[in-house]
Amino acid sequence: MKVTIFQHSPEEPPGAIGEILQEWGVPFGVVPLHDTQCVPGVDATHLVILGGPMSVNDEKEYPFLAEEKALIRRWIGHERPVLGICLGAQLMASAFRAPVIPSEPEQGWYPIRRVGNGGKLSLPARFHAFQLHEETFGIPPGGDLCFTGHPVRDQGFVISRGIALQFHLEATPAMVERWTRDLEPHLRSEILRDTAHHQPATVDLCRHLLRDFLERT
Repeated sequence: MKVTIFQHSPEEPPGAIGEILQEWGVPFGVVPLHDTQCVPGVDATHLVILGGPMSVNDEKEYPFLAEEKALIRRWIGHERPVLGICLGAQLMASAFRAPVIPSEPEQGWYPIRRVGNGGKLSLPARFHAFQLHEETFGIPPGGDLCFTGHPVRDQGFVISRGIALQFHLEATPAMVERWTRDLEPHLRSEILRDTAHHQPATVDLCRHLLRDFLERT
């Protein structure tokens, strides 16, 4: 077993995902797409696609996004496990022709609700997760909605052995501090207070998510 992680920005590292994989002794490598600007061949059993500041619709500015979508289609088509987070989830939706469009911005900690069996993932019926995005995805053909929220409804779907989540279970307190540094001080203070309350629980949620993901072989 080996995990490859696509990183789109130096500000959005694997966070808790990397920490947990290291703790479990699972080999993984991080591909800095923000530096390489191209998608390499992937010699791994599992693929994780992290968030980033760009839109999936910015292929002219970031041509490697089209390469990522093509890779996602190949992996999903061959029933190989893919985990997409935020931008990564939107790339998974766009790869299968679902729209990715502007949404009401979500900044901070929001309640997430499981739909049905939650894509058979070991996440609870309700929990809080960190959000920082201004676009939302539609559910692609063949995908099943598994998590919802408010004001942005579609928060997660599964497709074949792929898992797409709009929210960030991998976010560490240090990451949240960096991501919110340009927000209005009162809002940032509120988010950091919520982080101290909610983030410890999301580490366990991230463990459950990764265990489910790694079992999708």
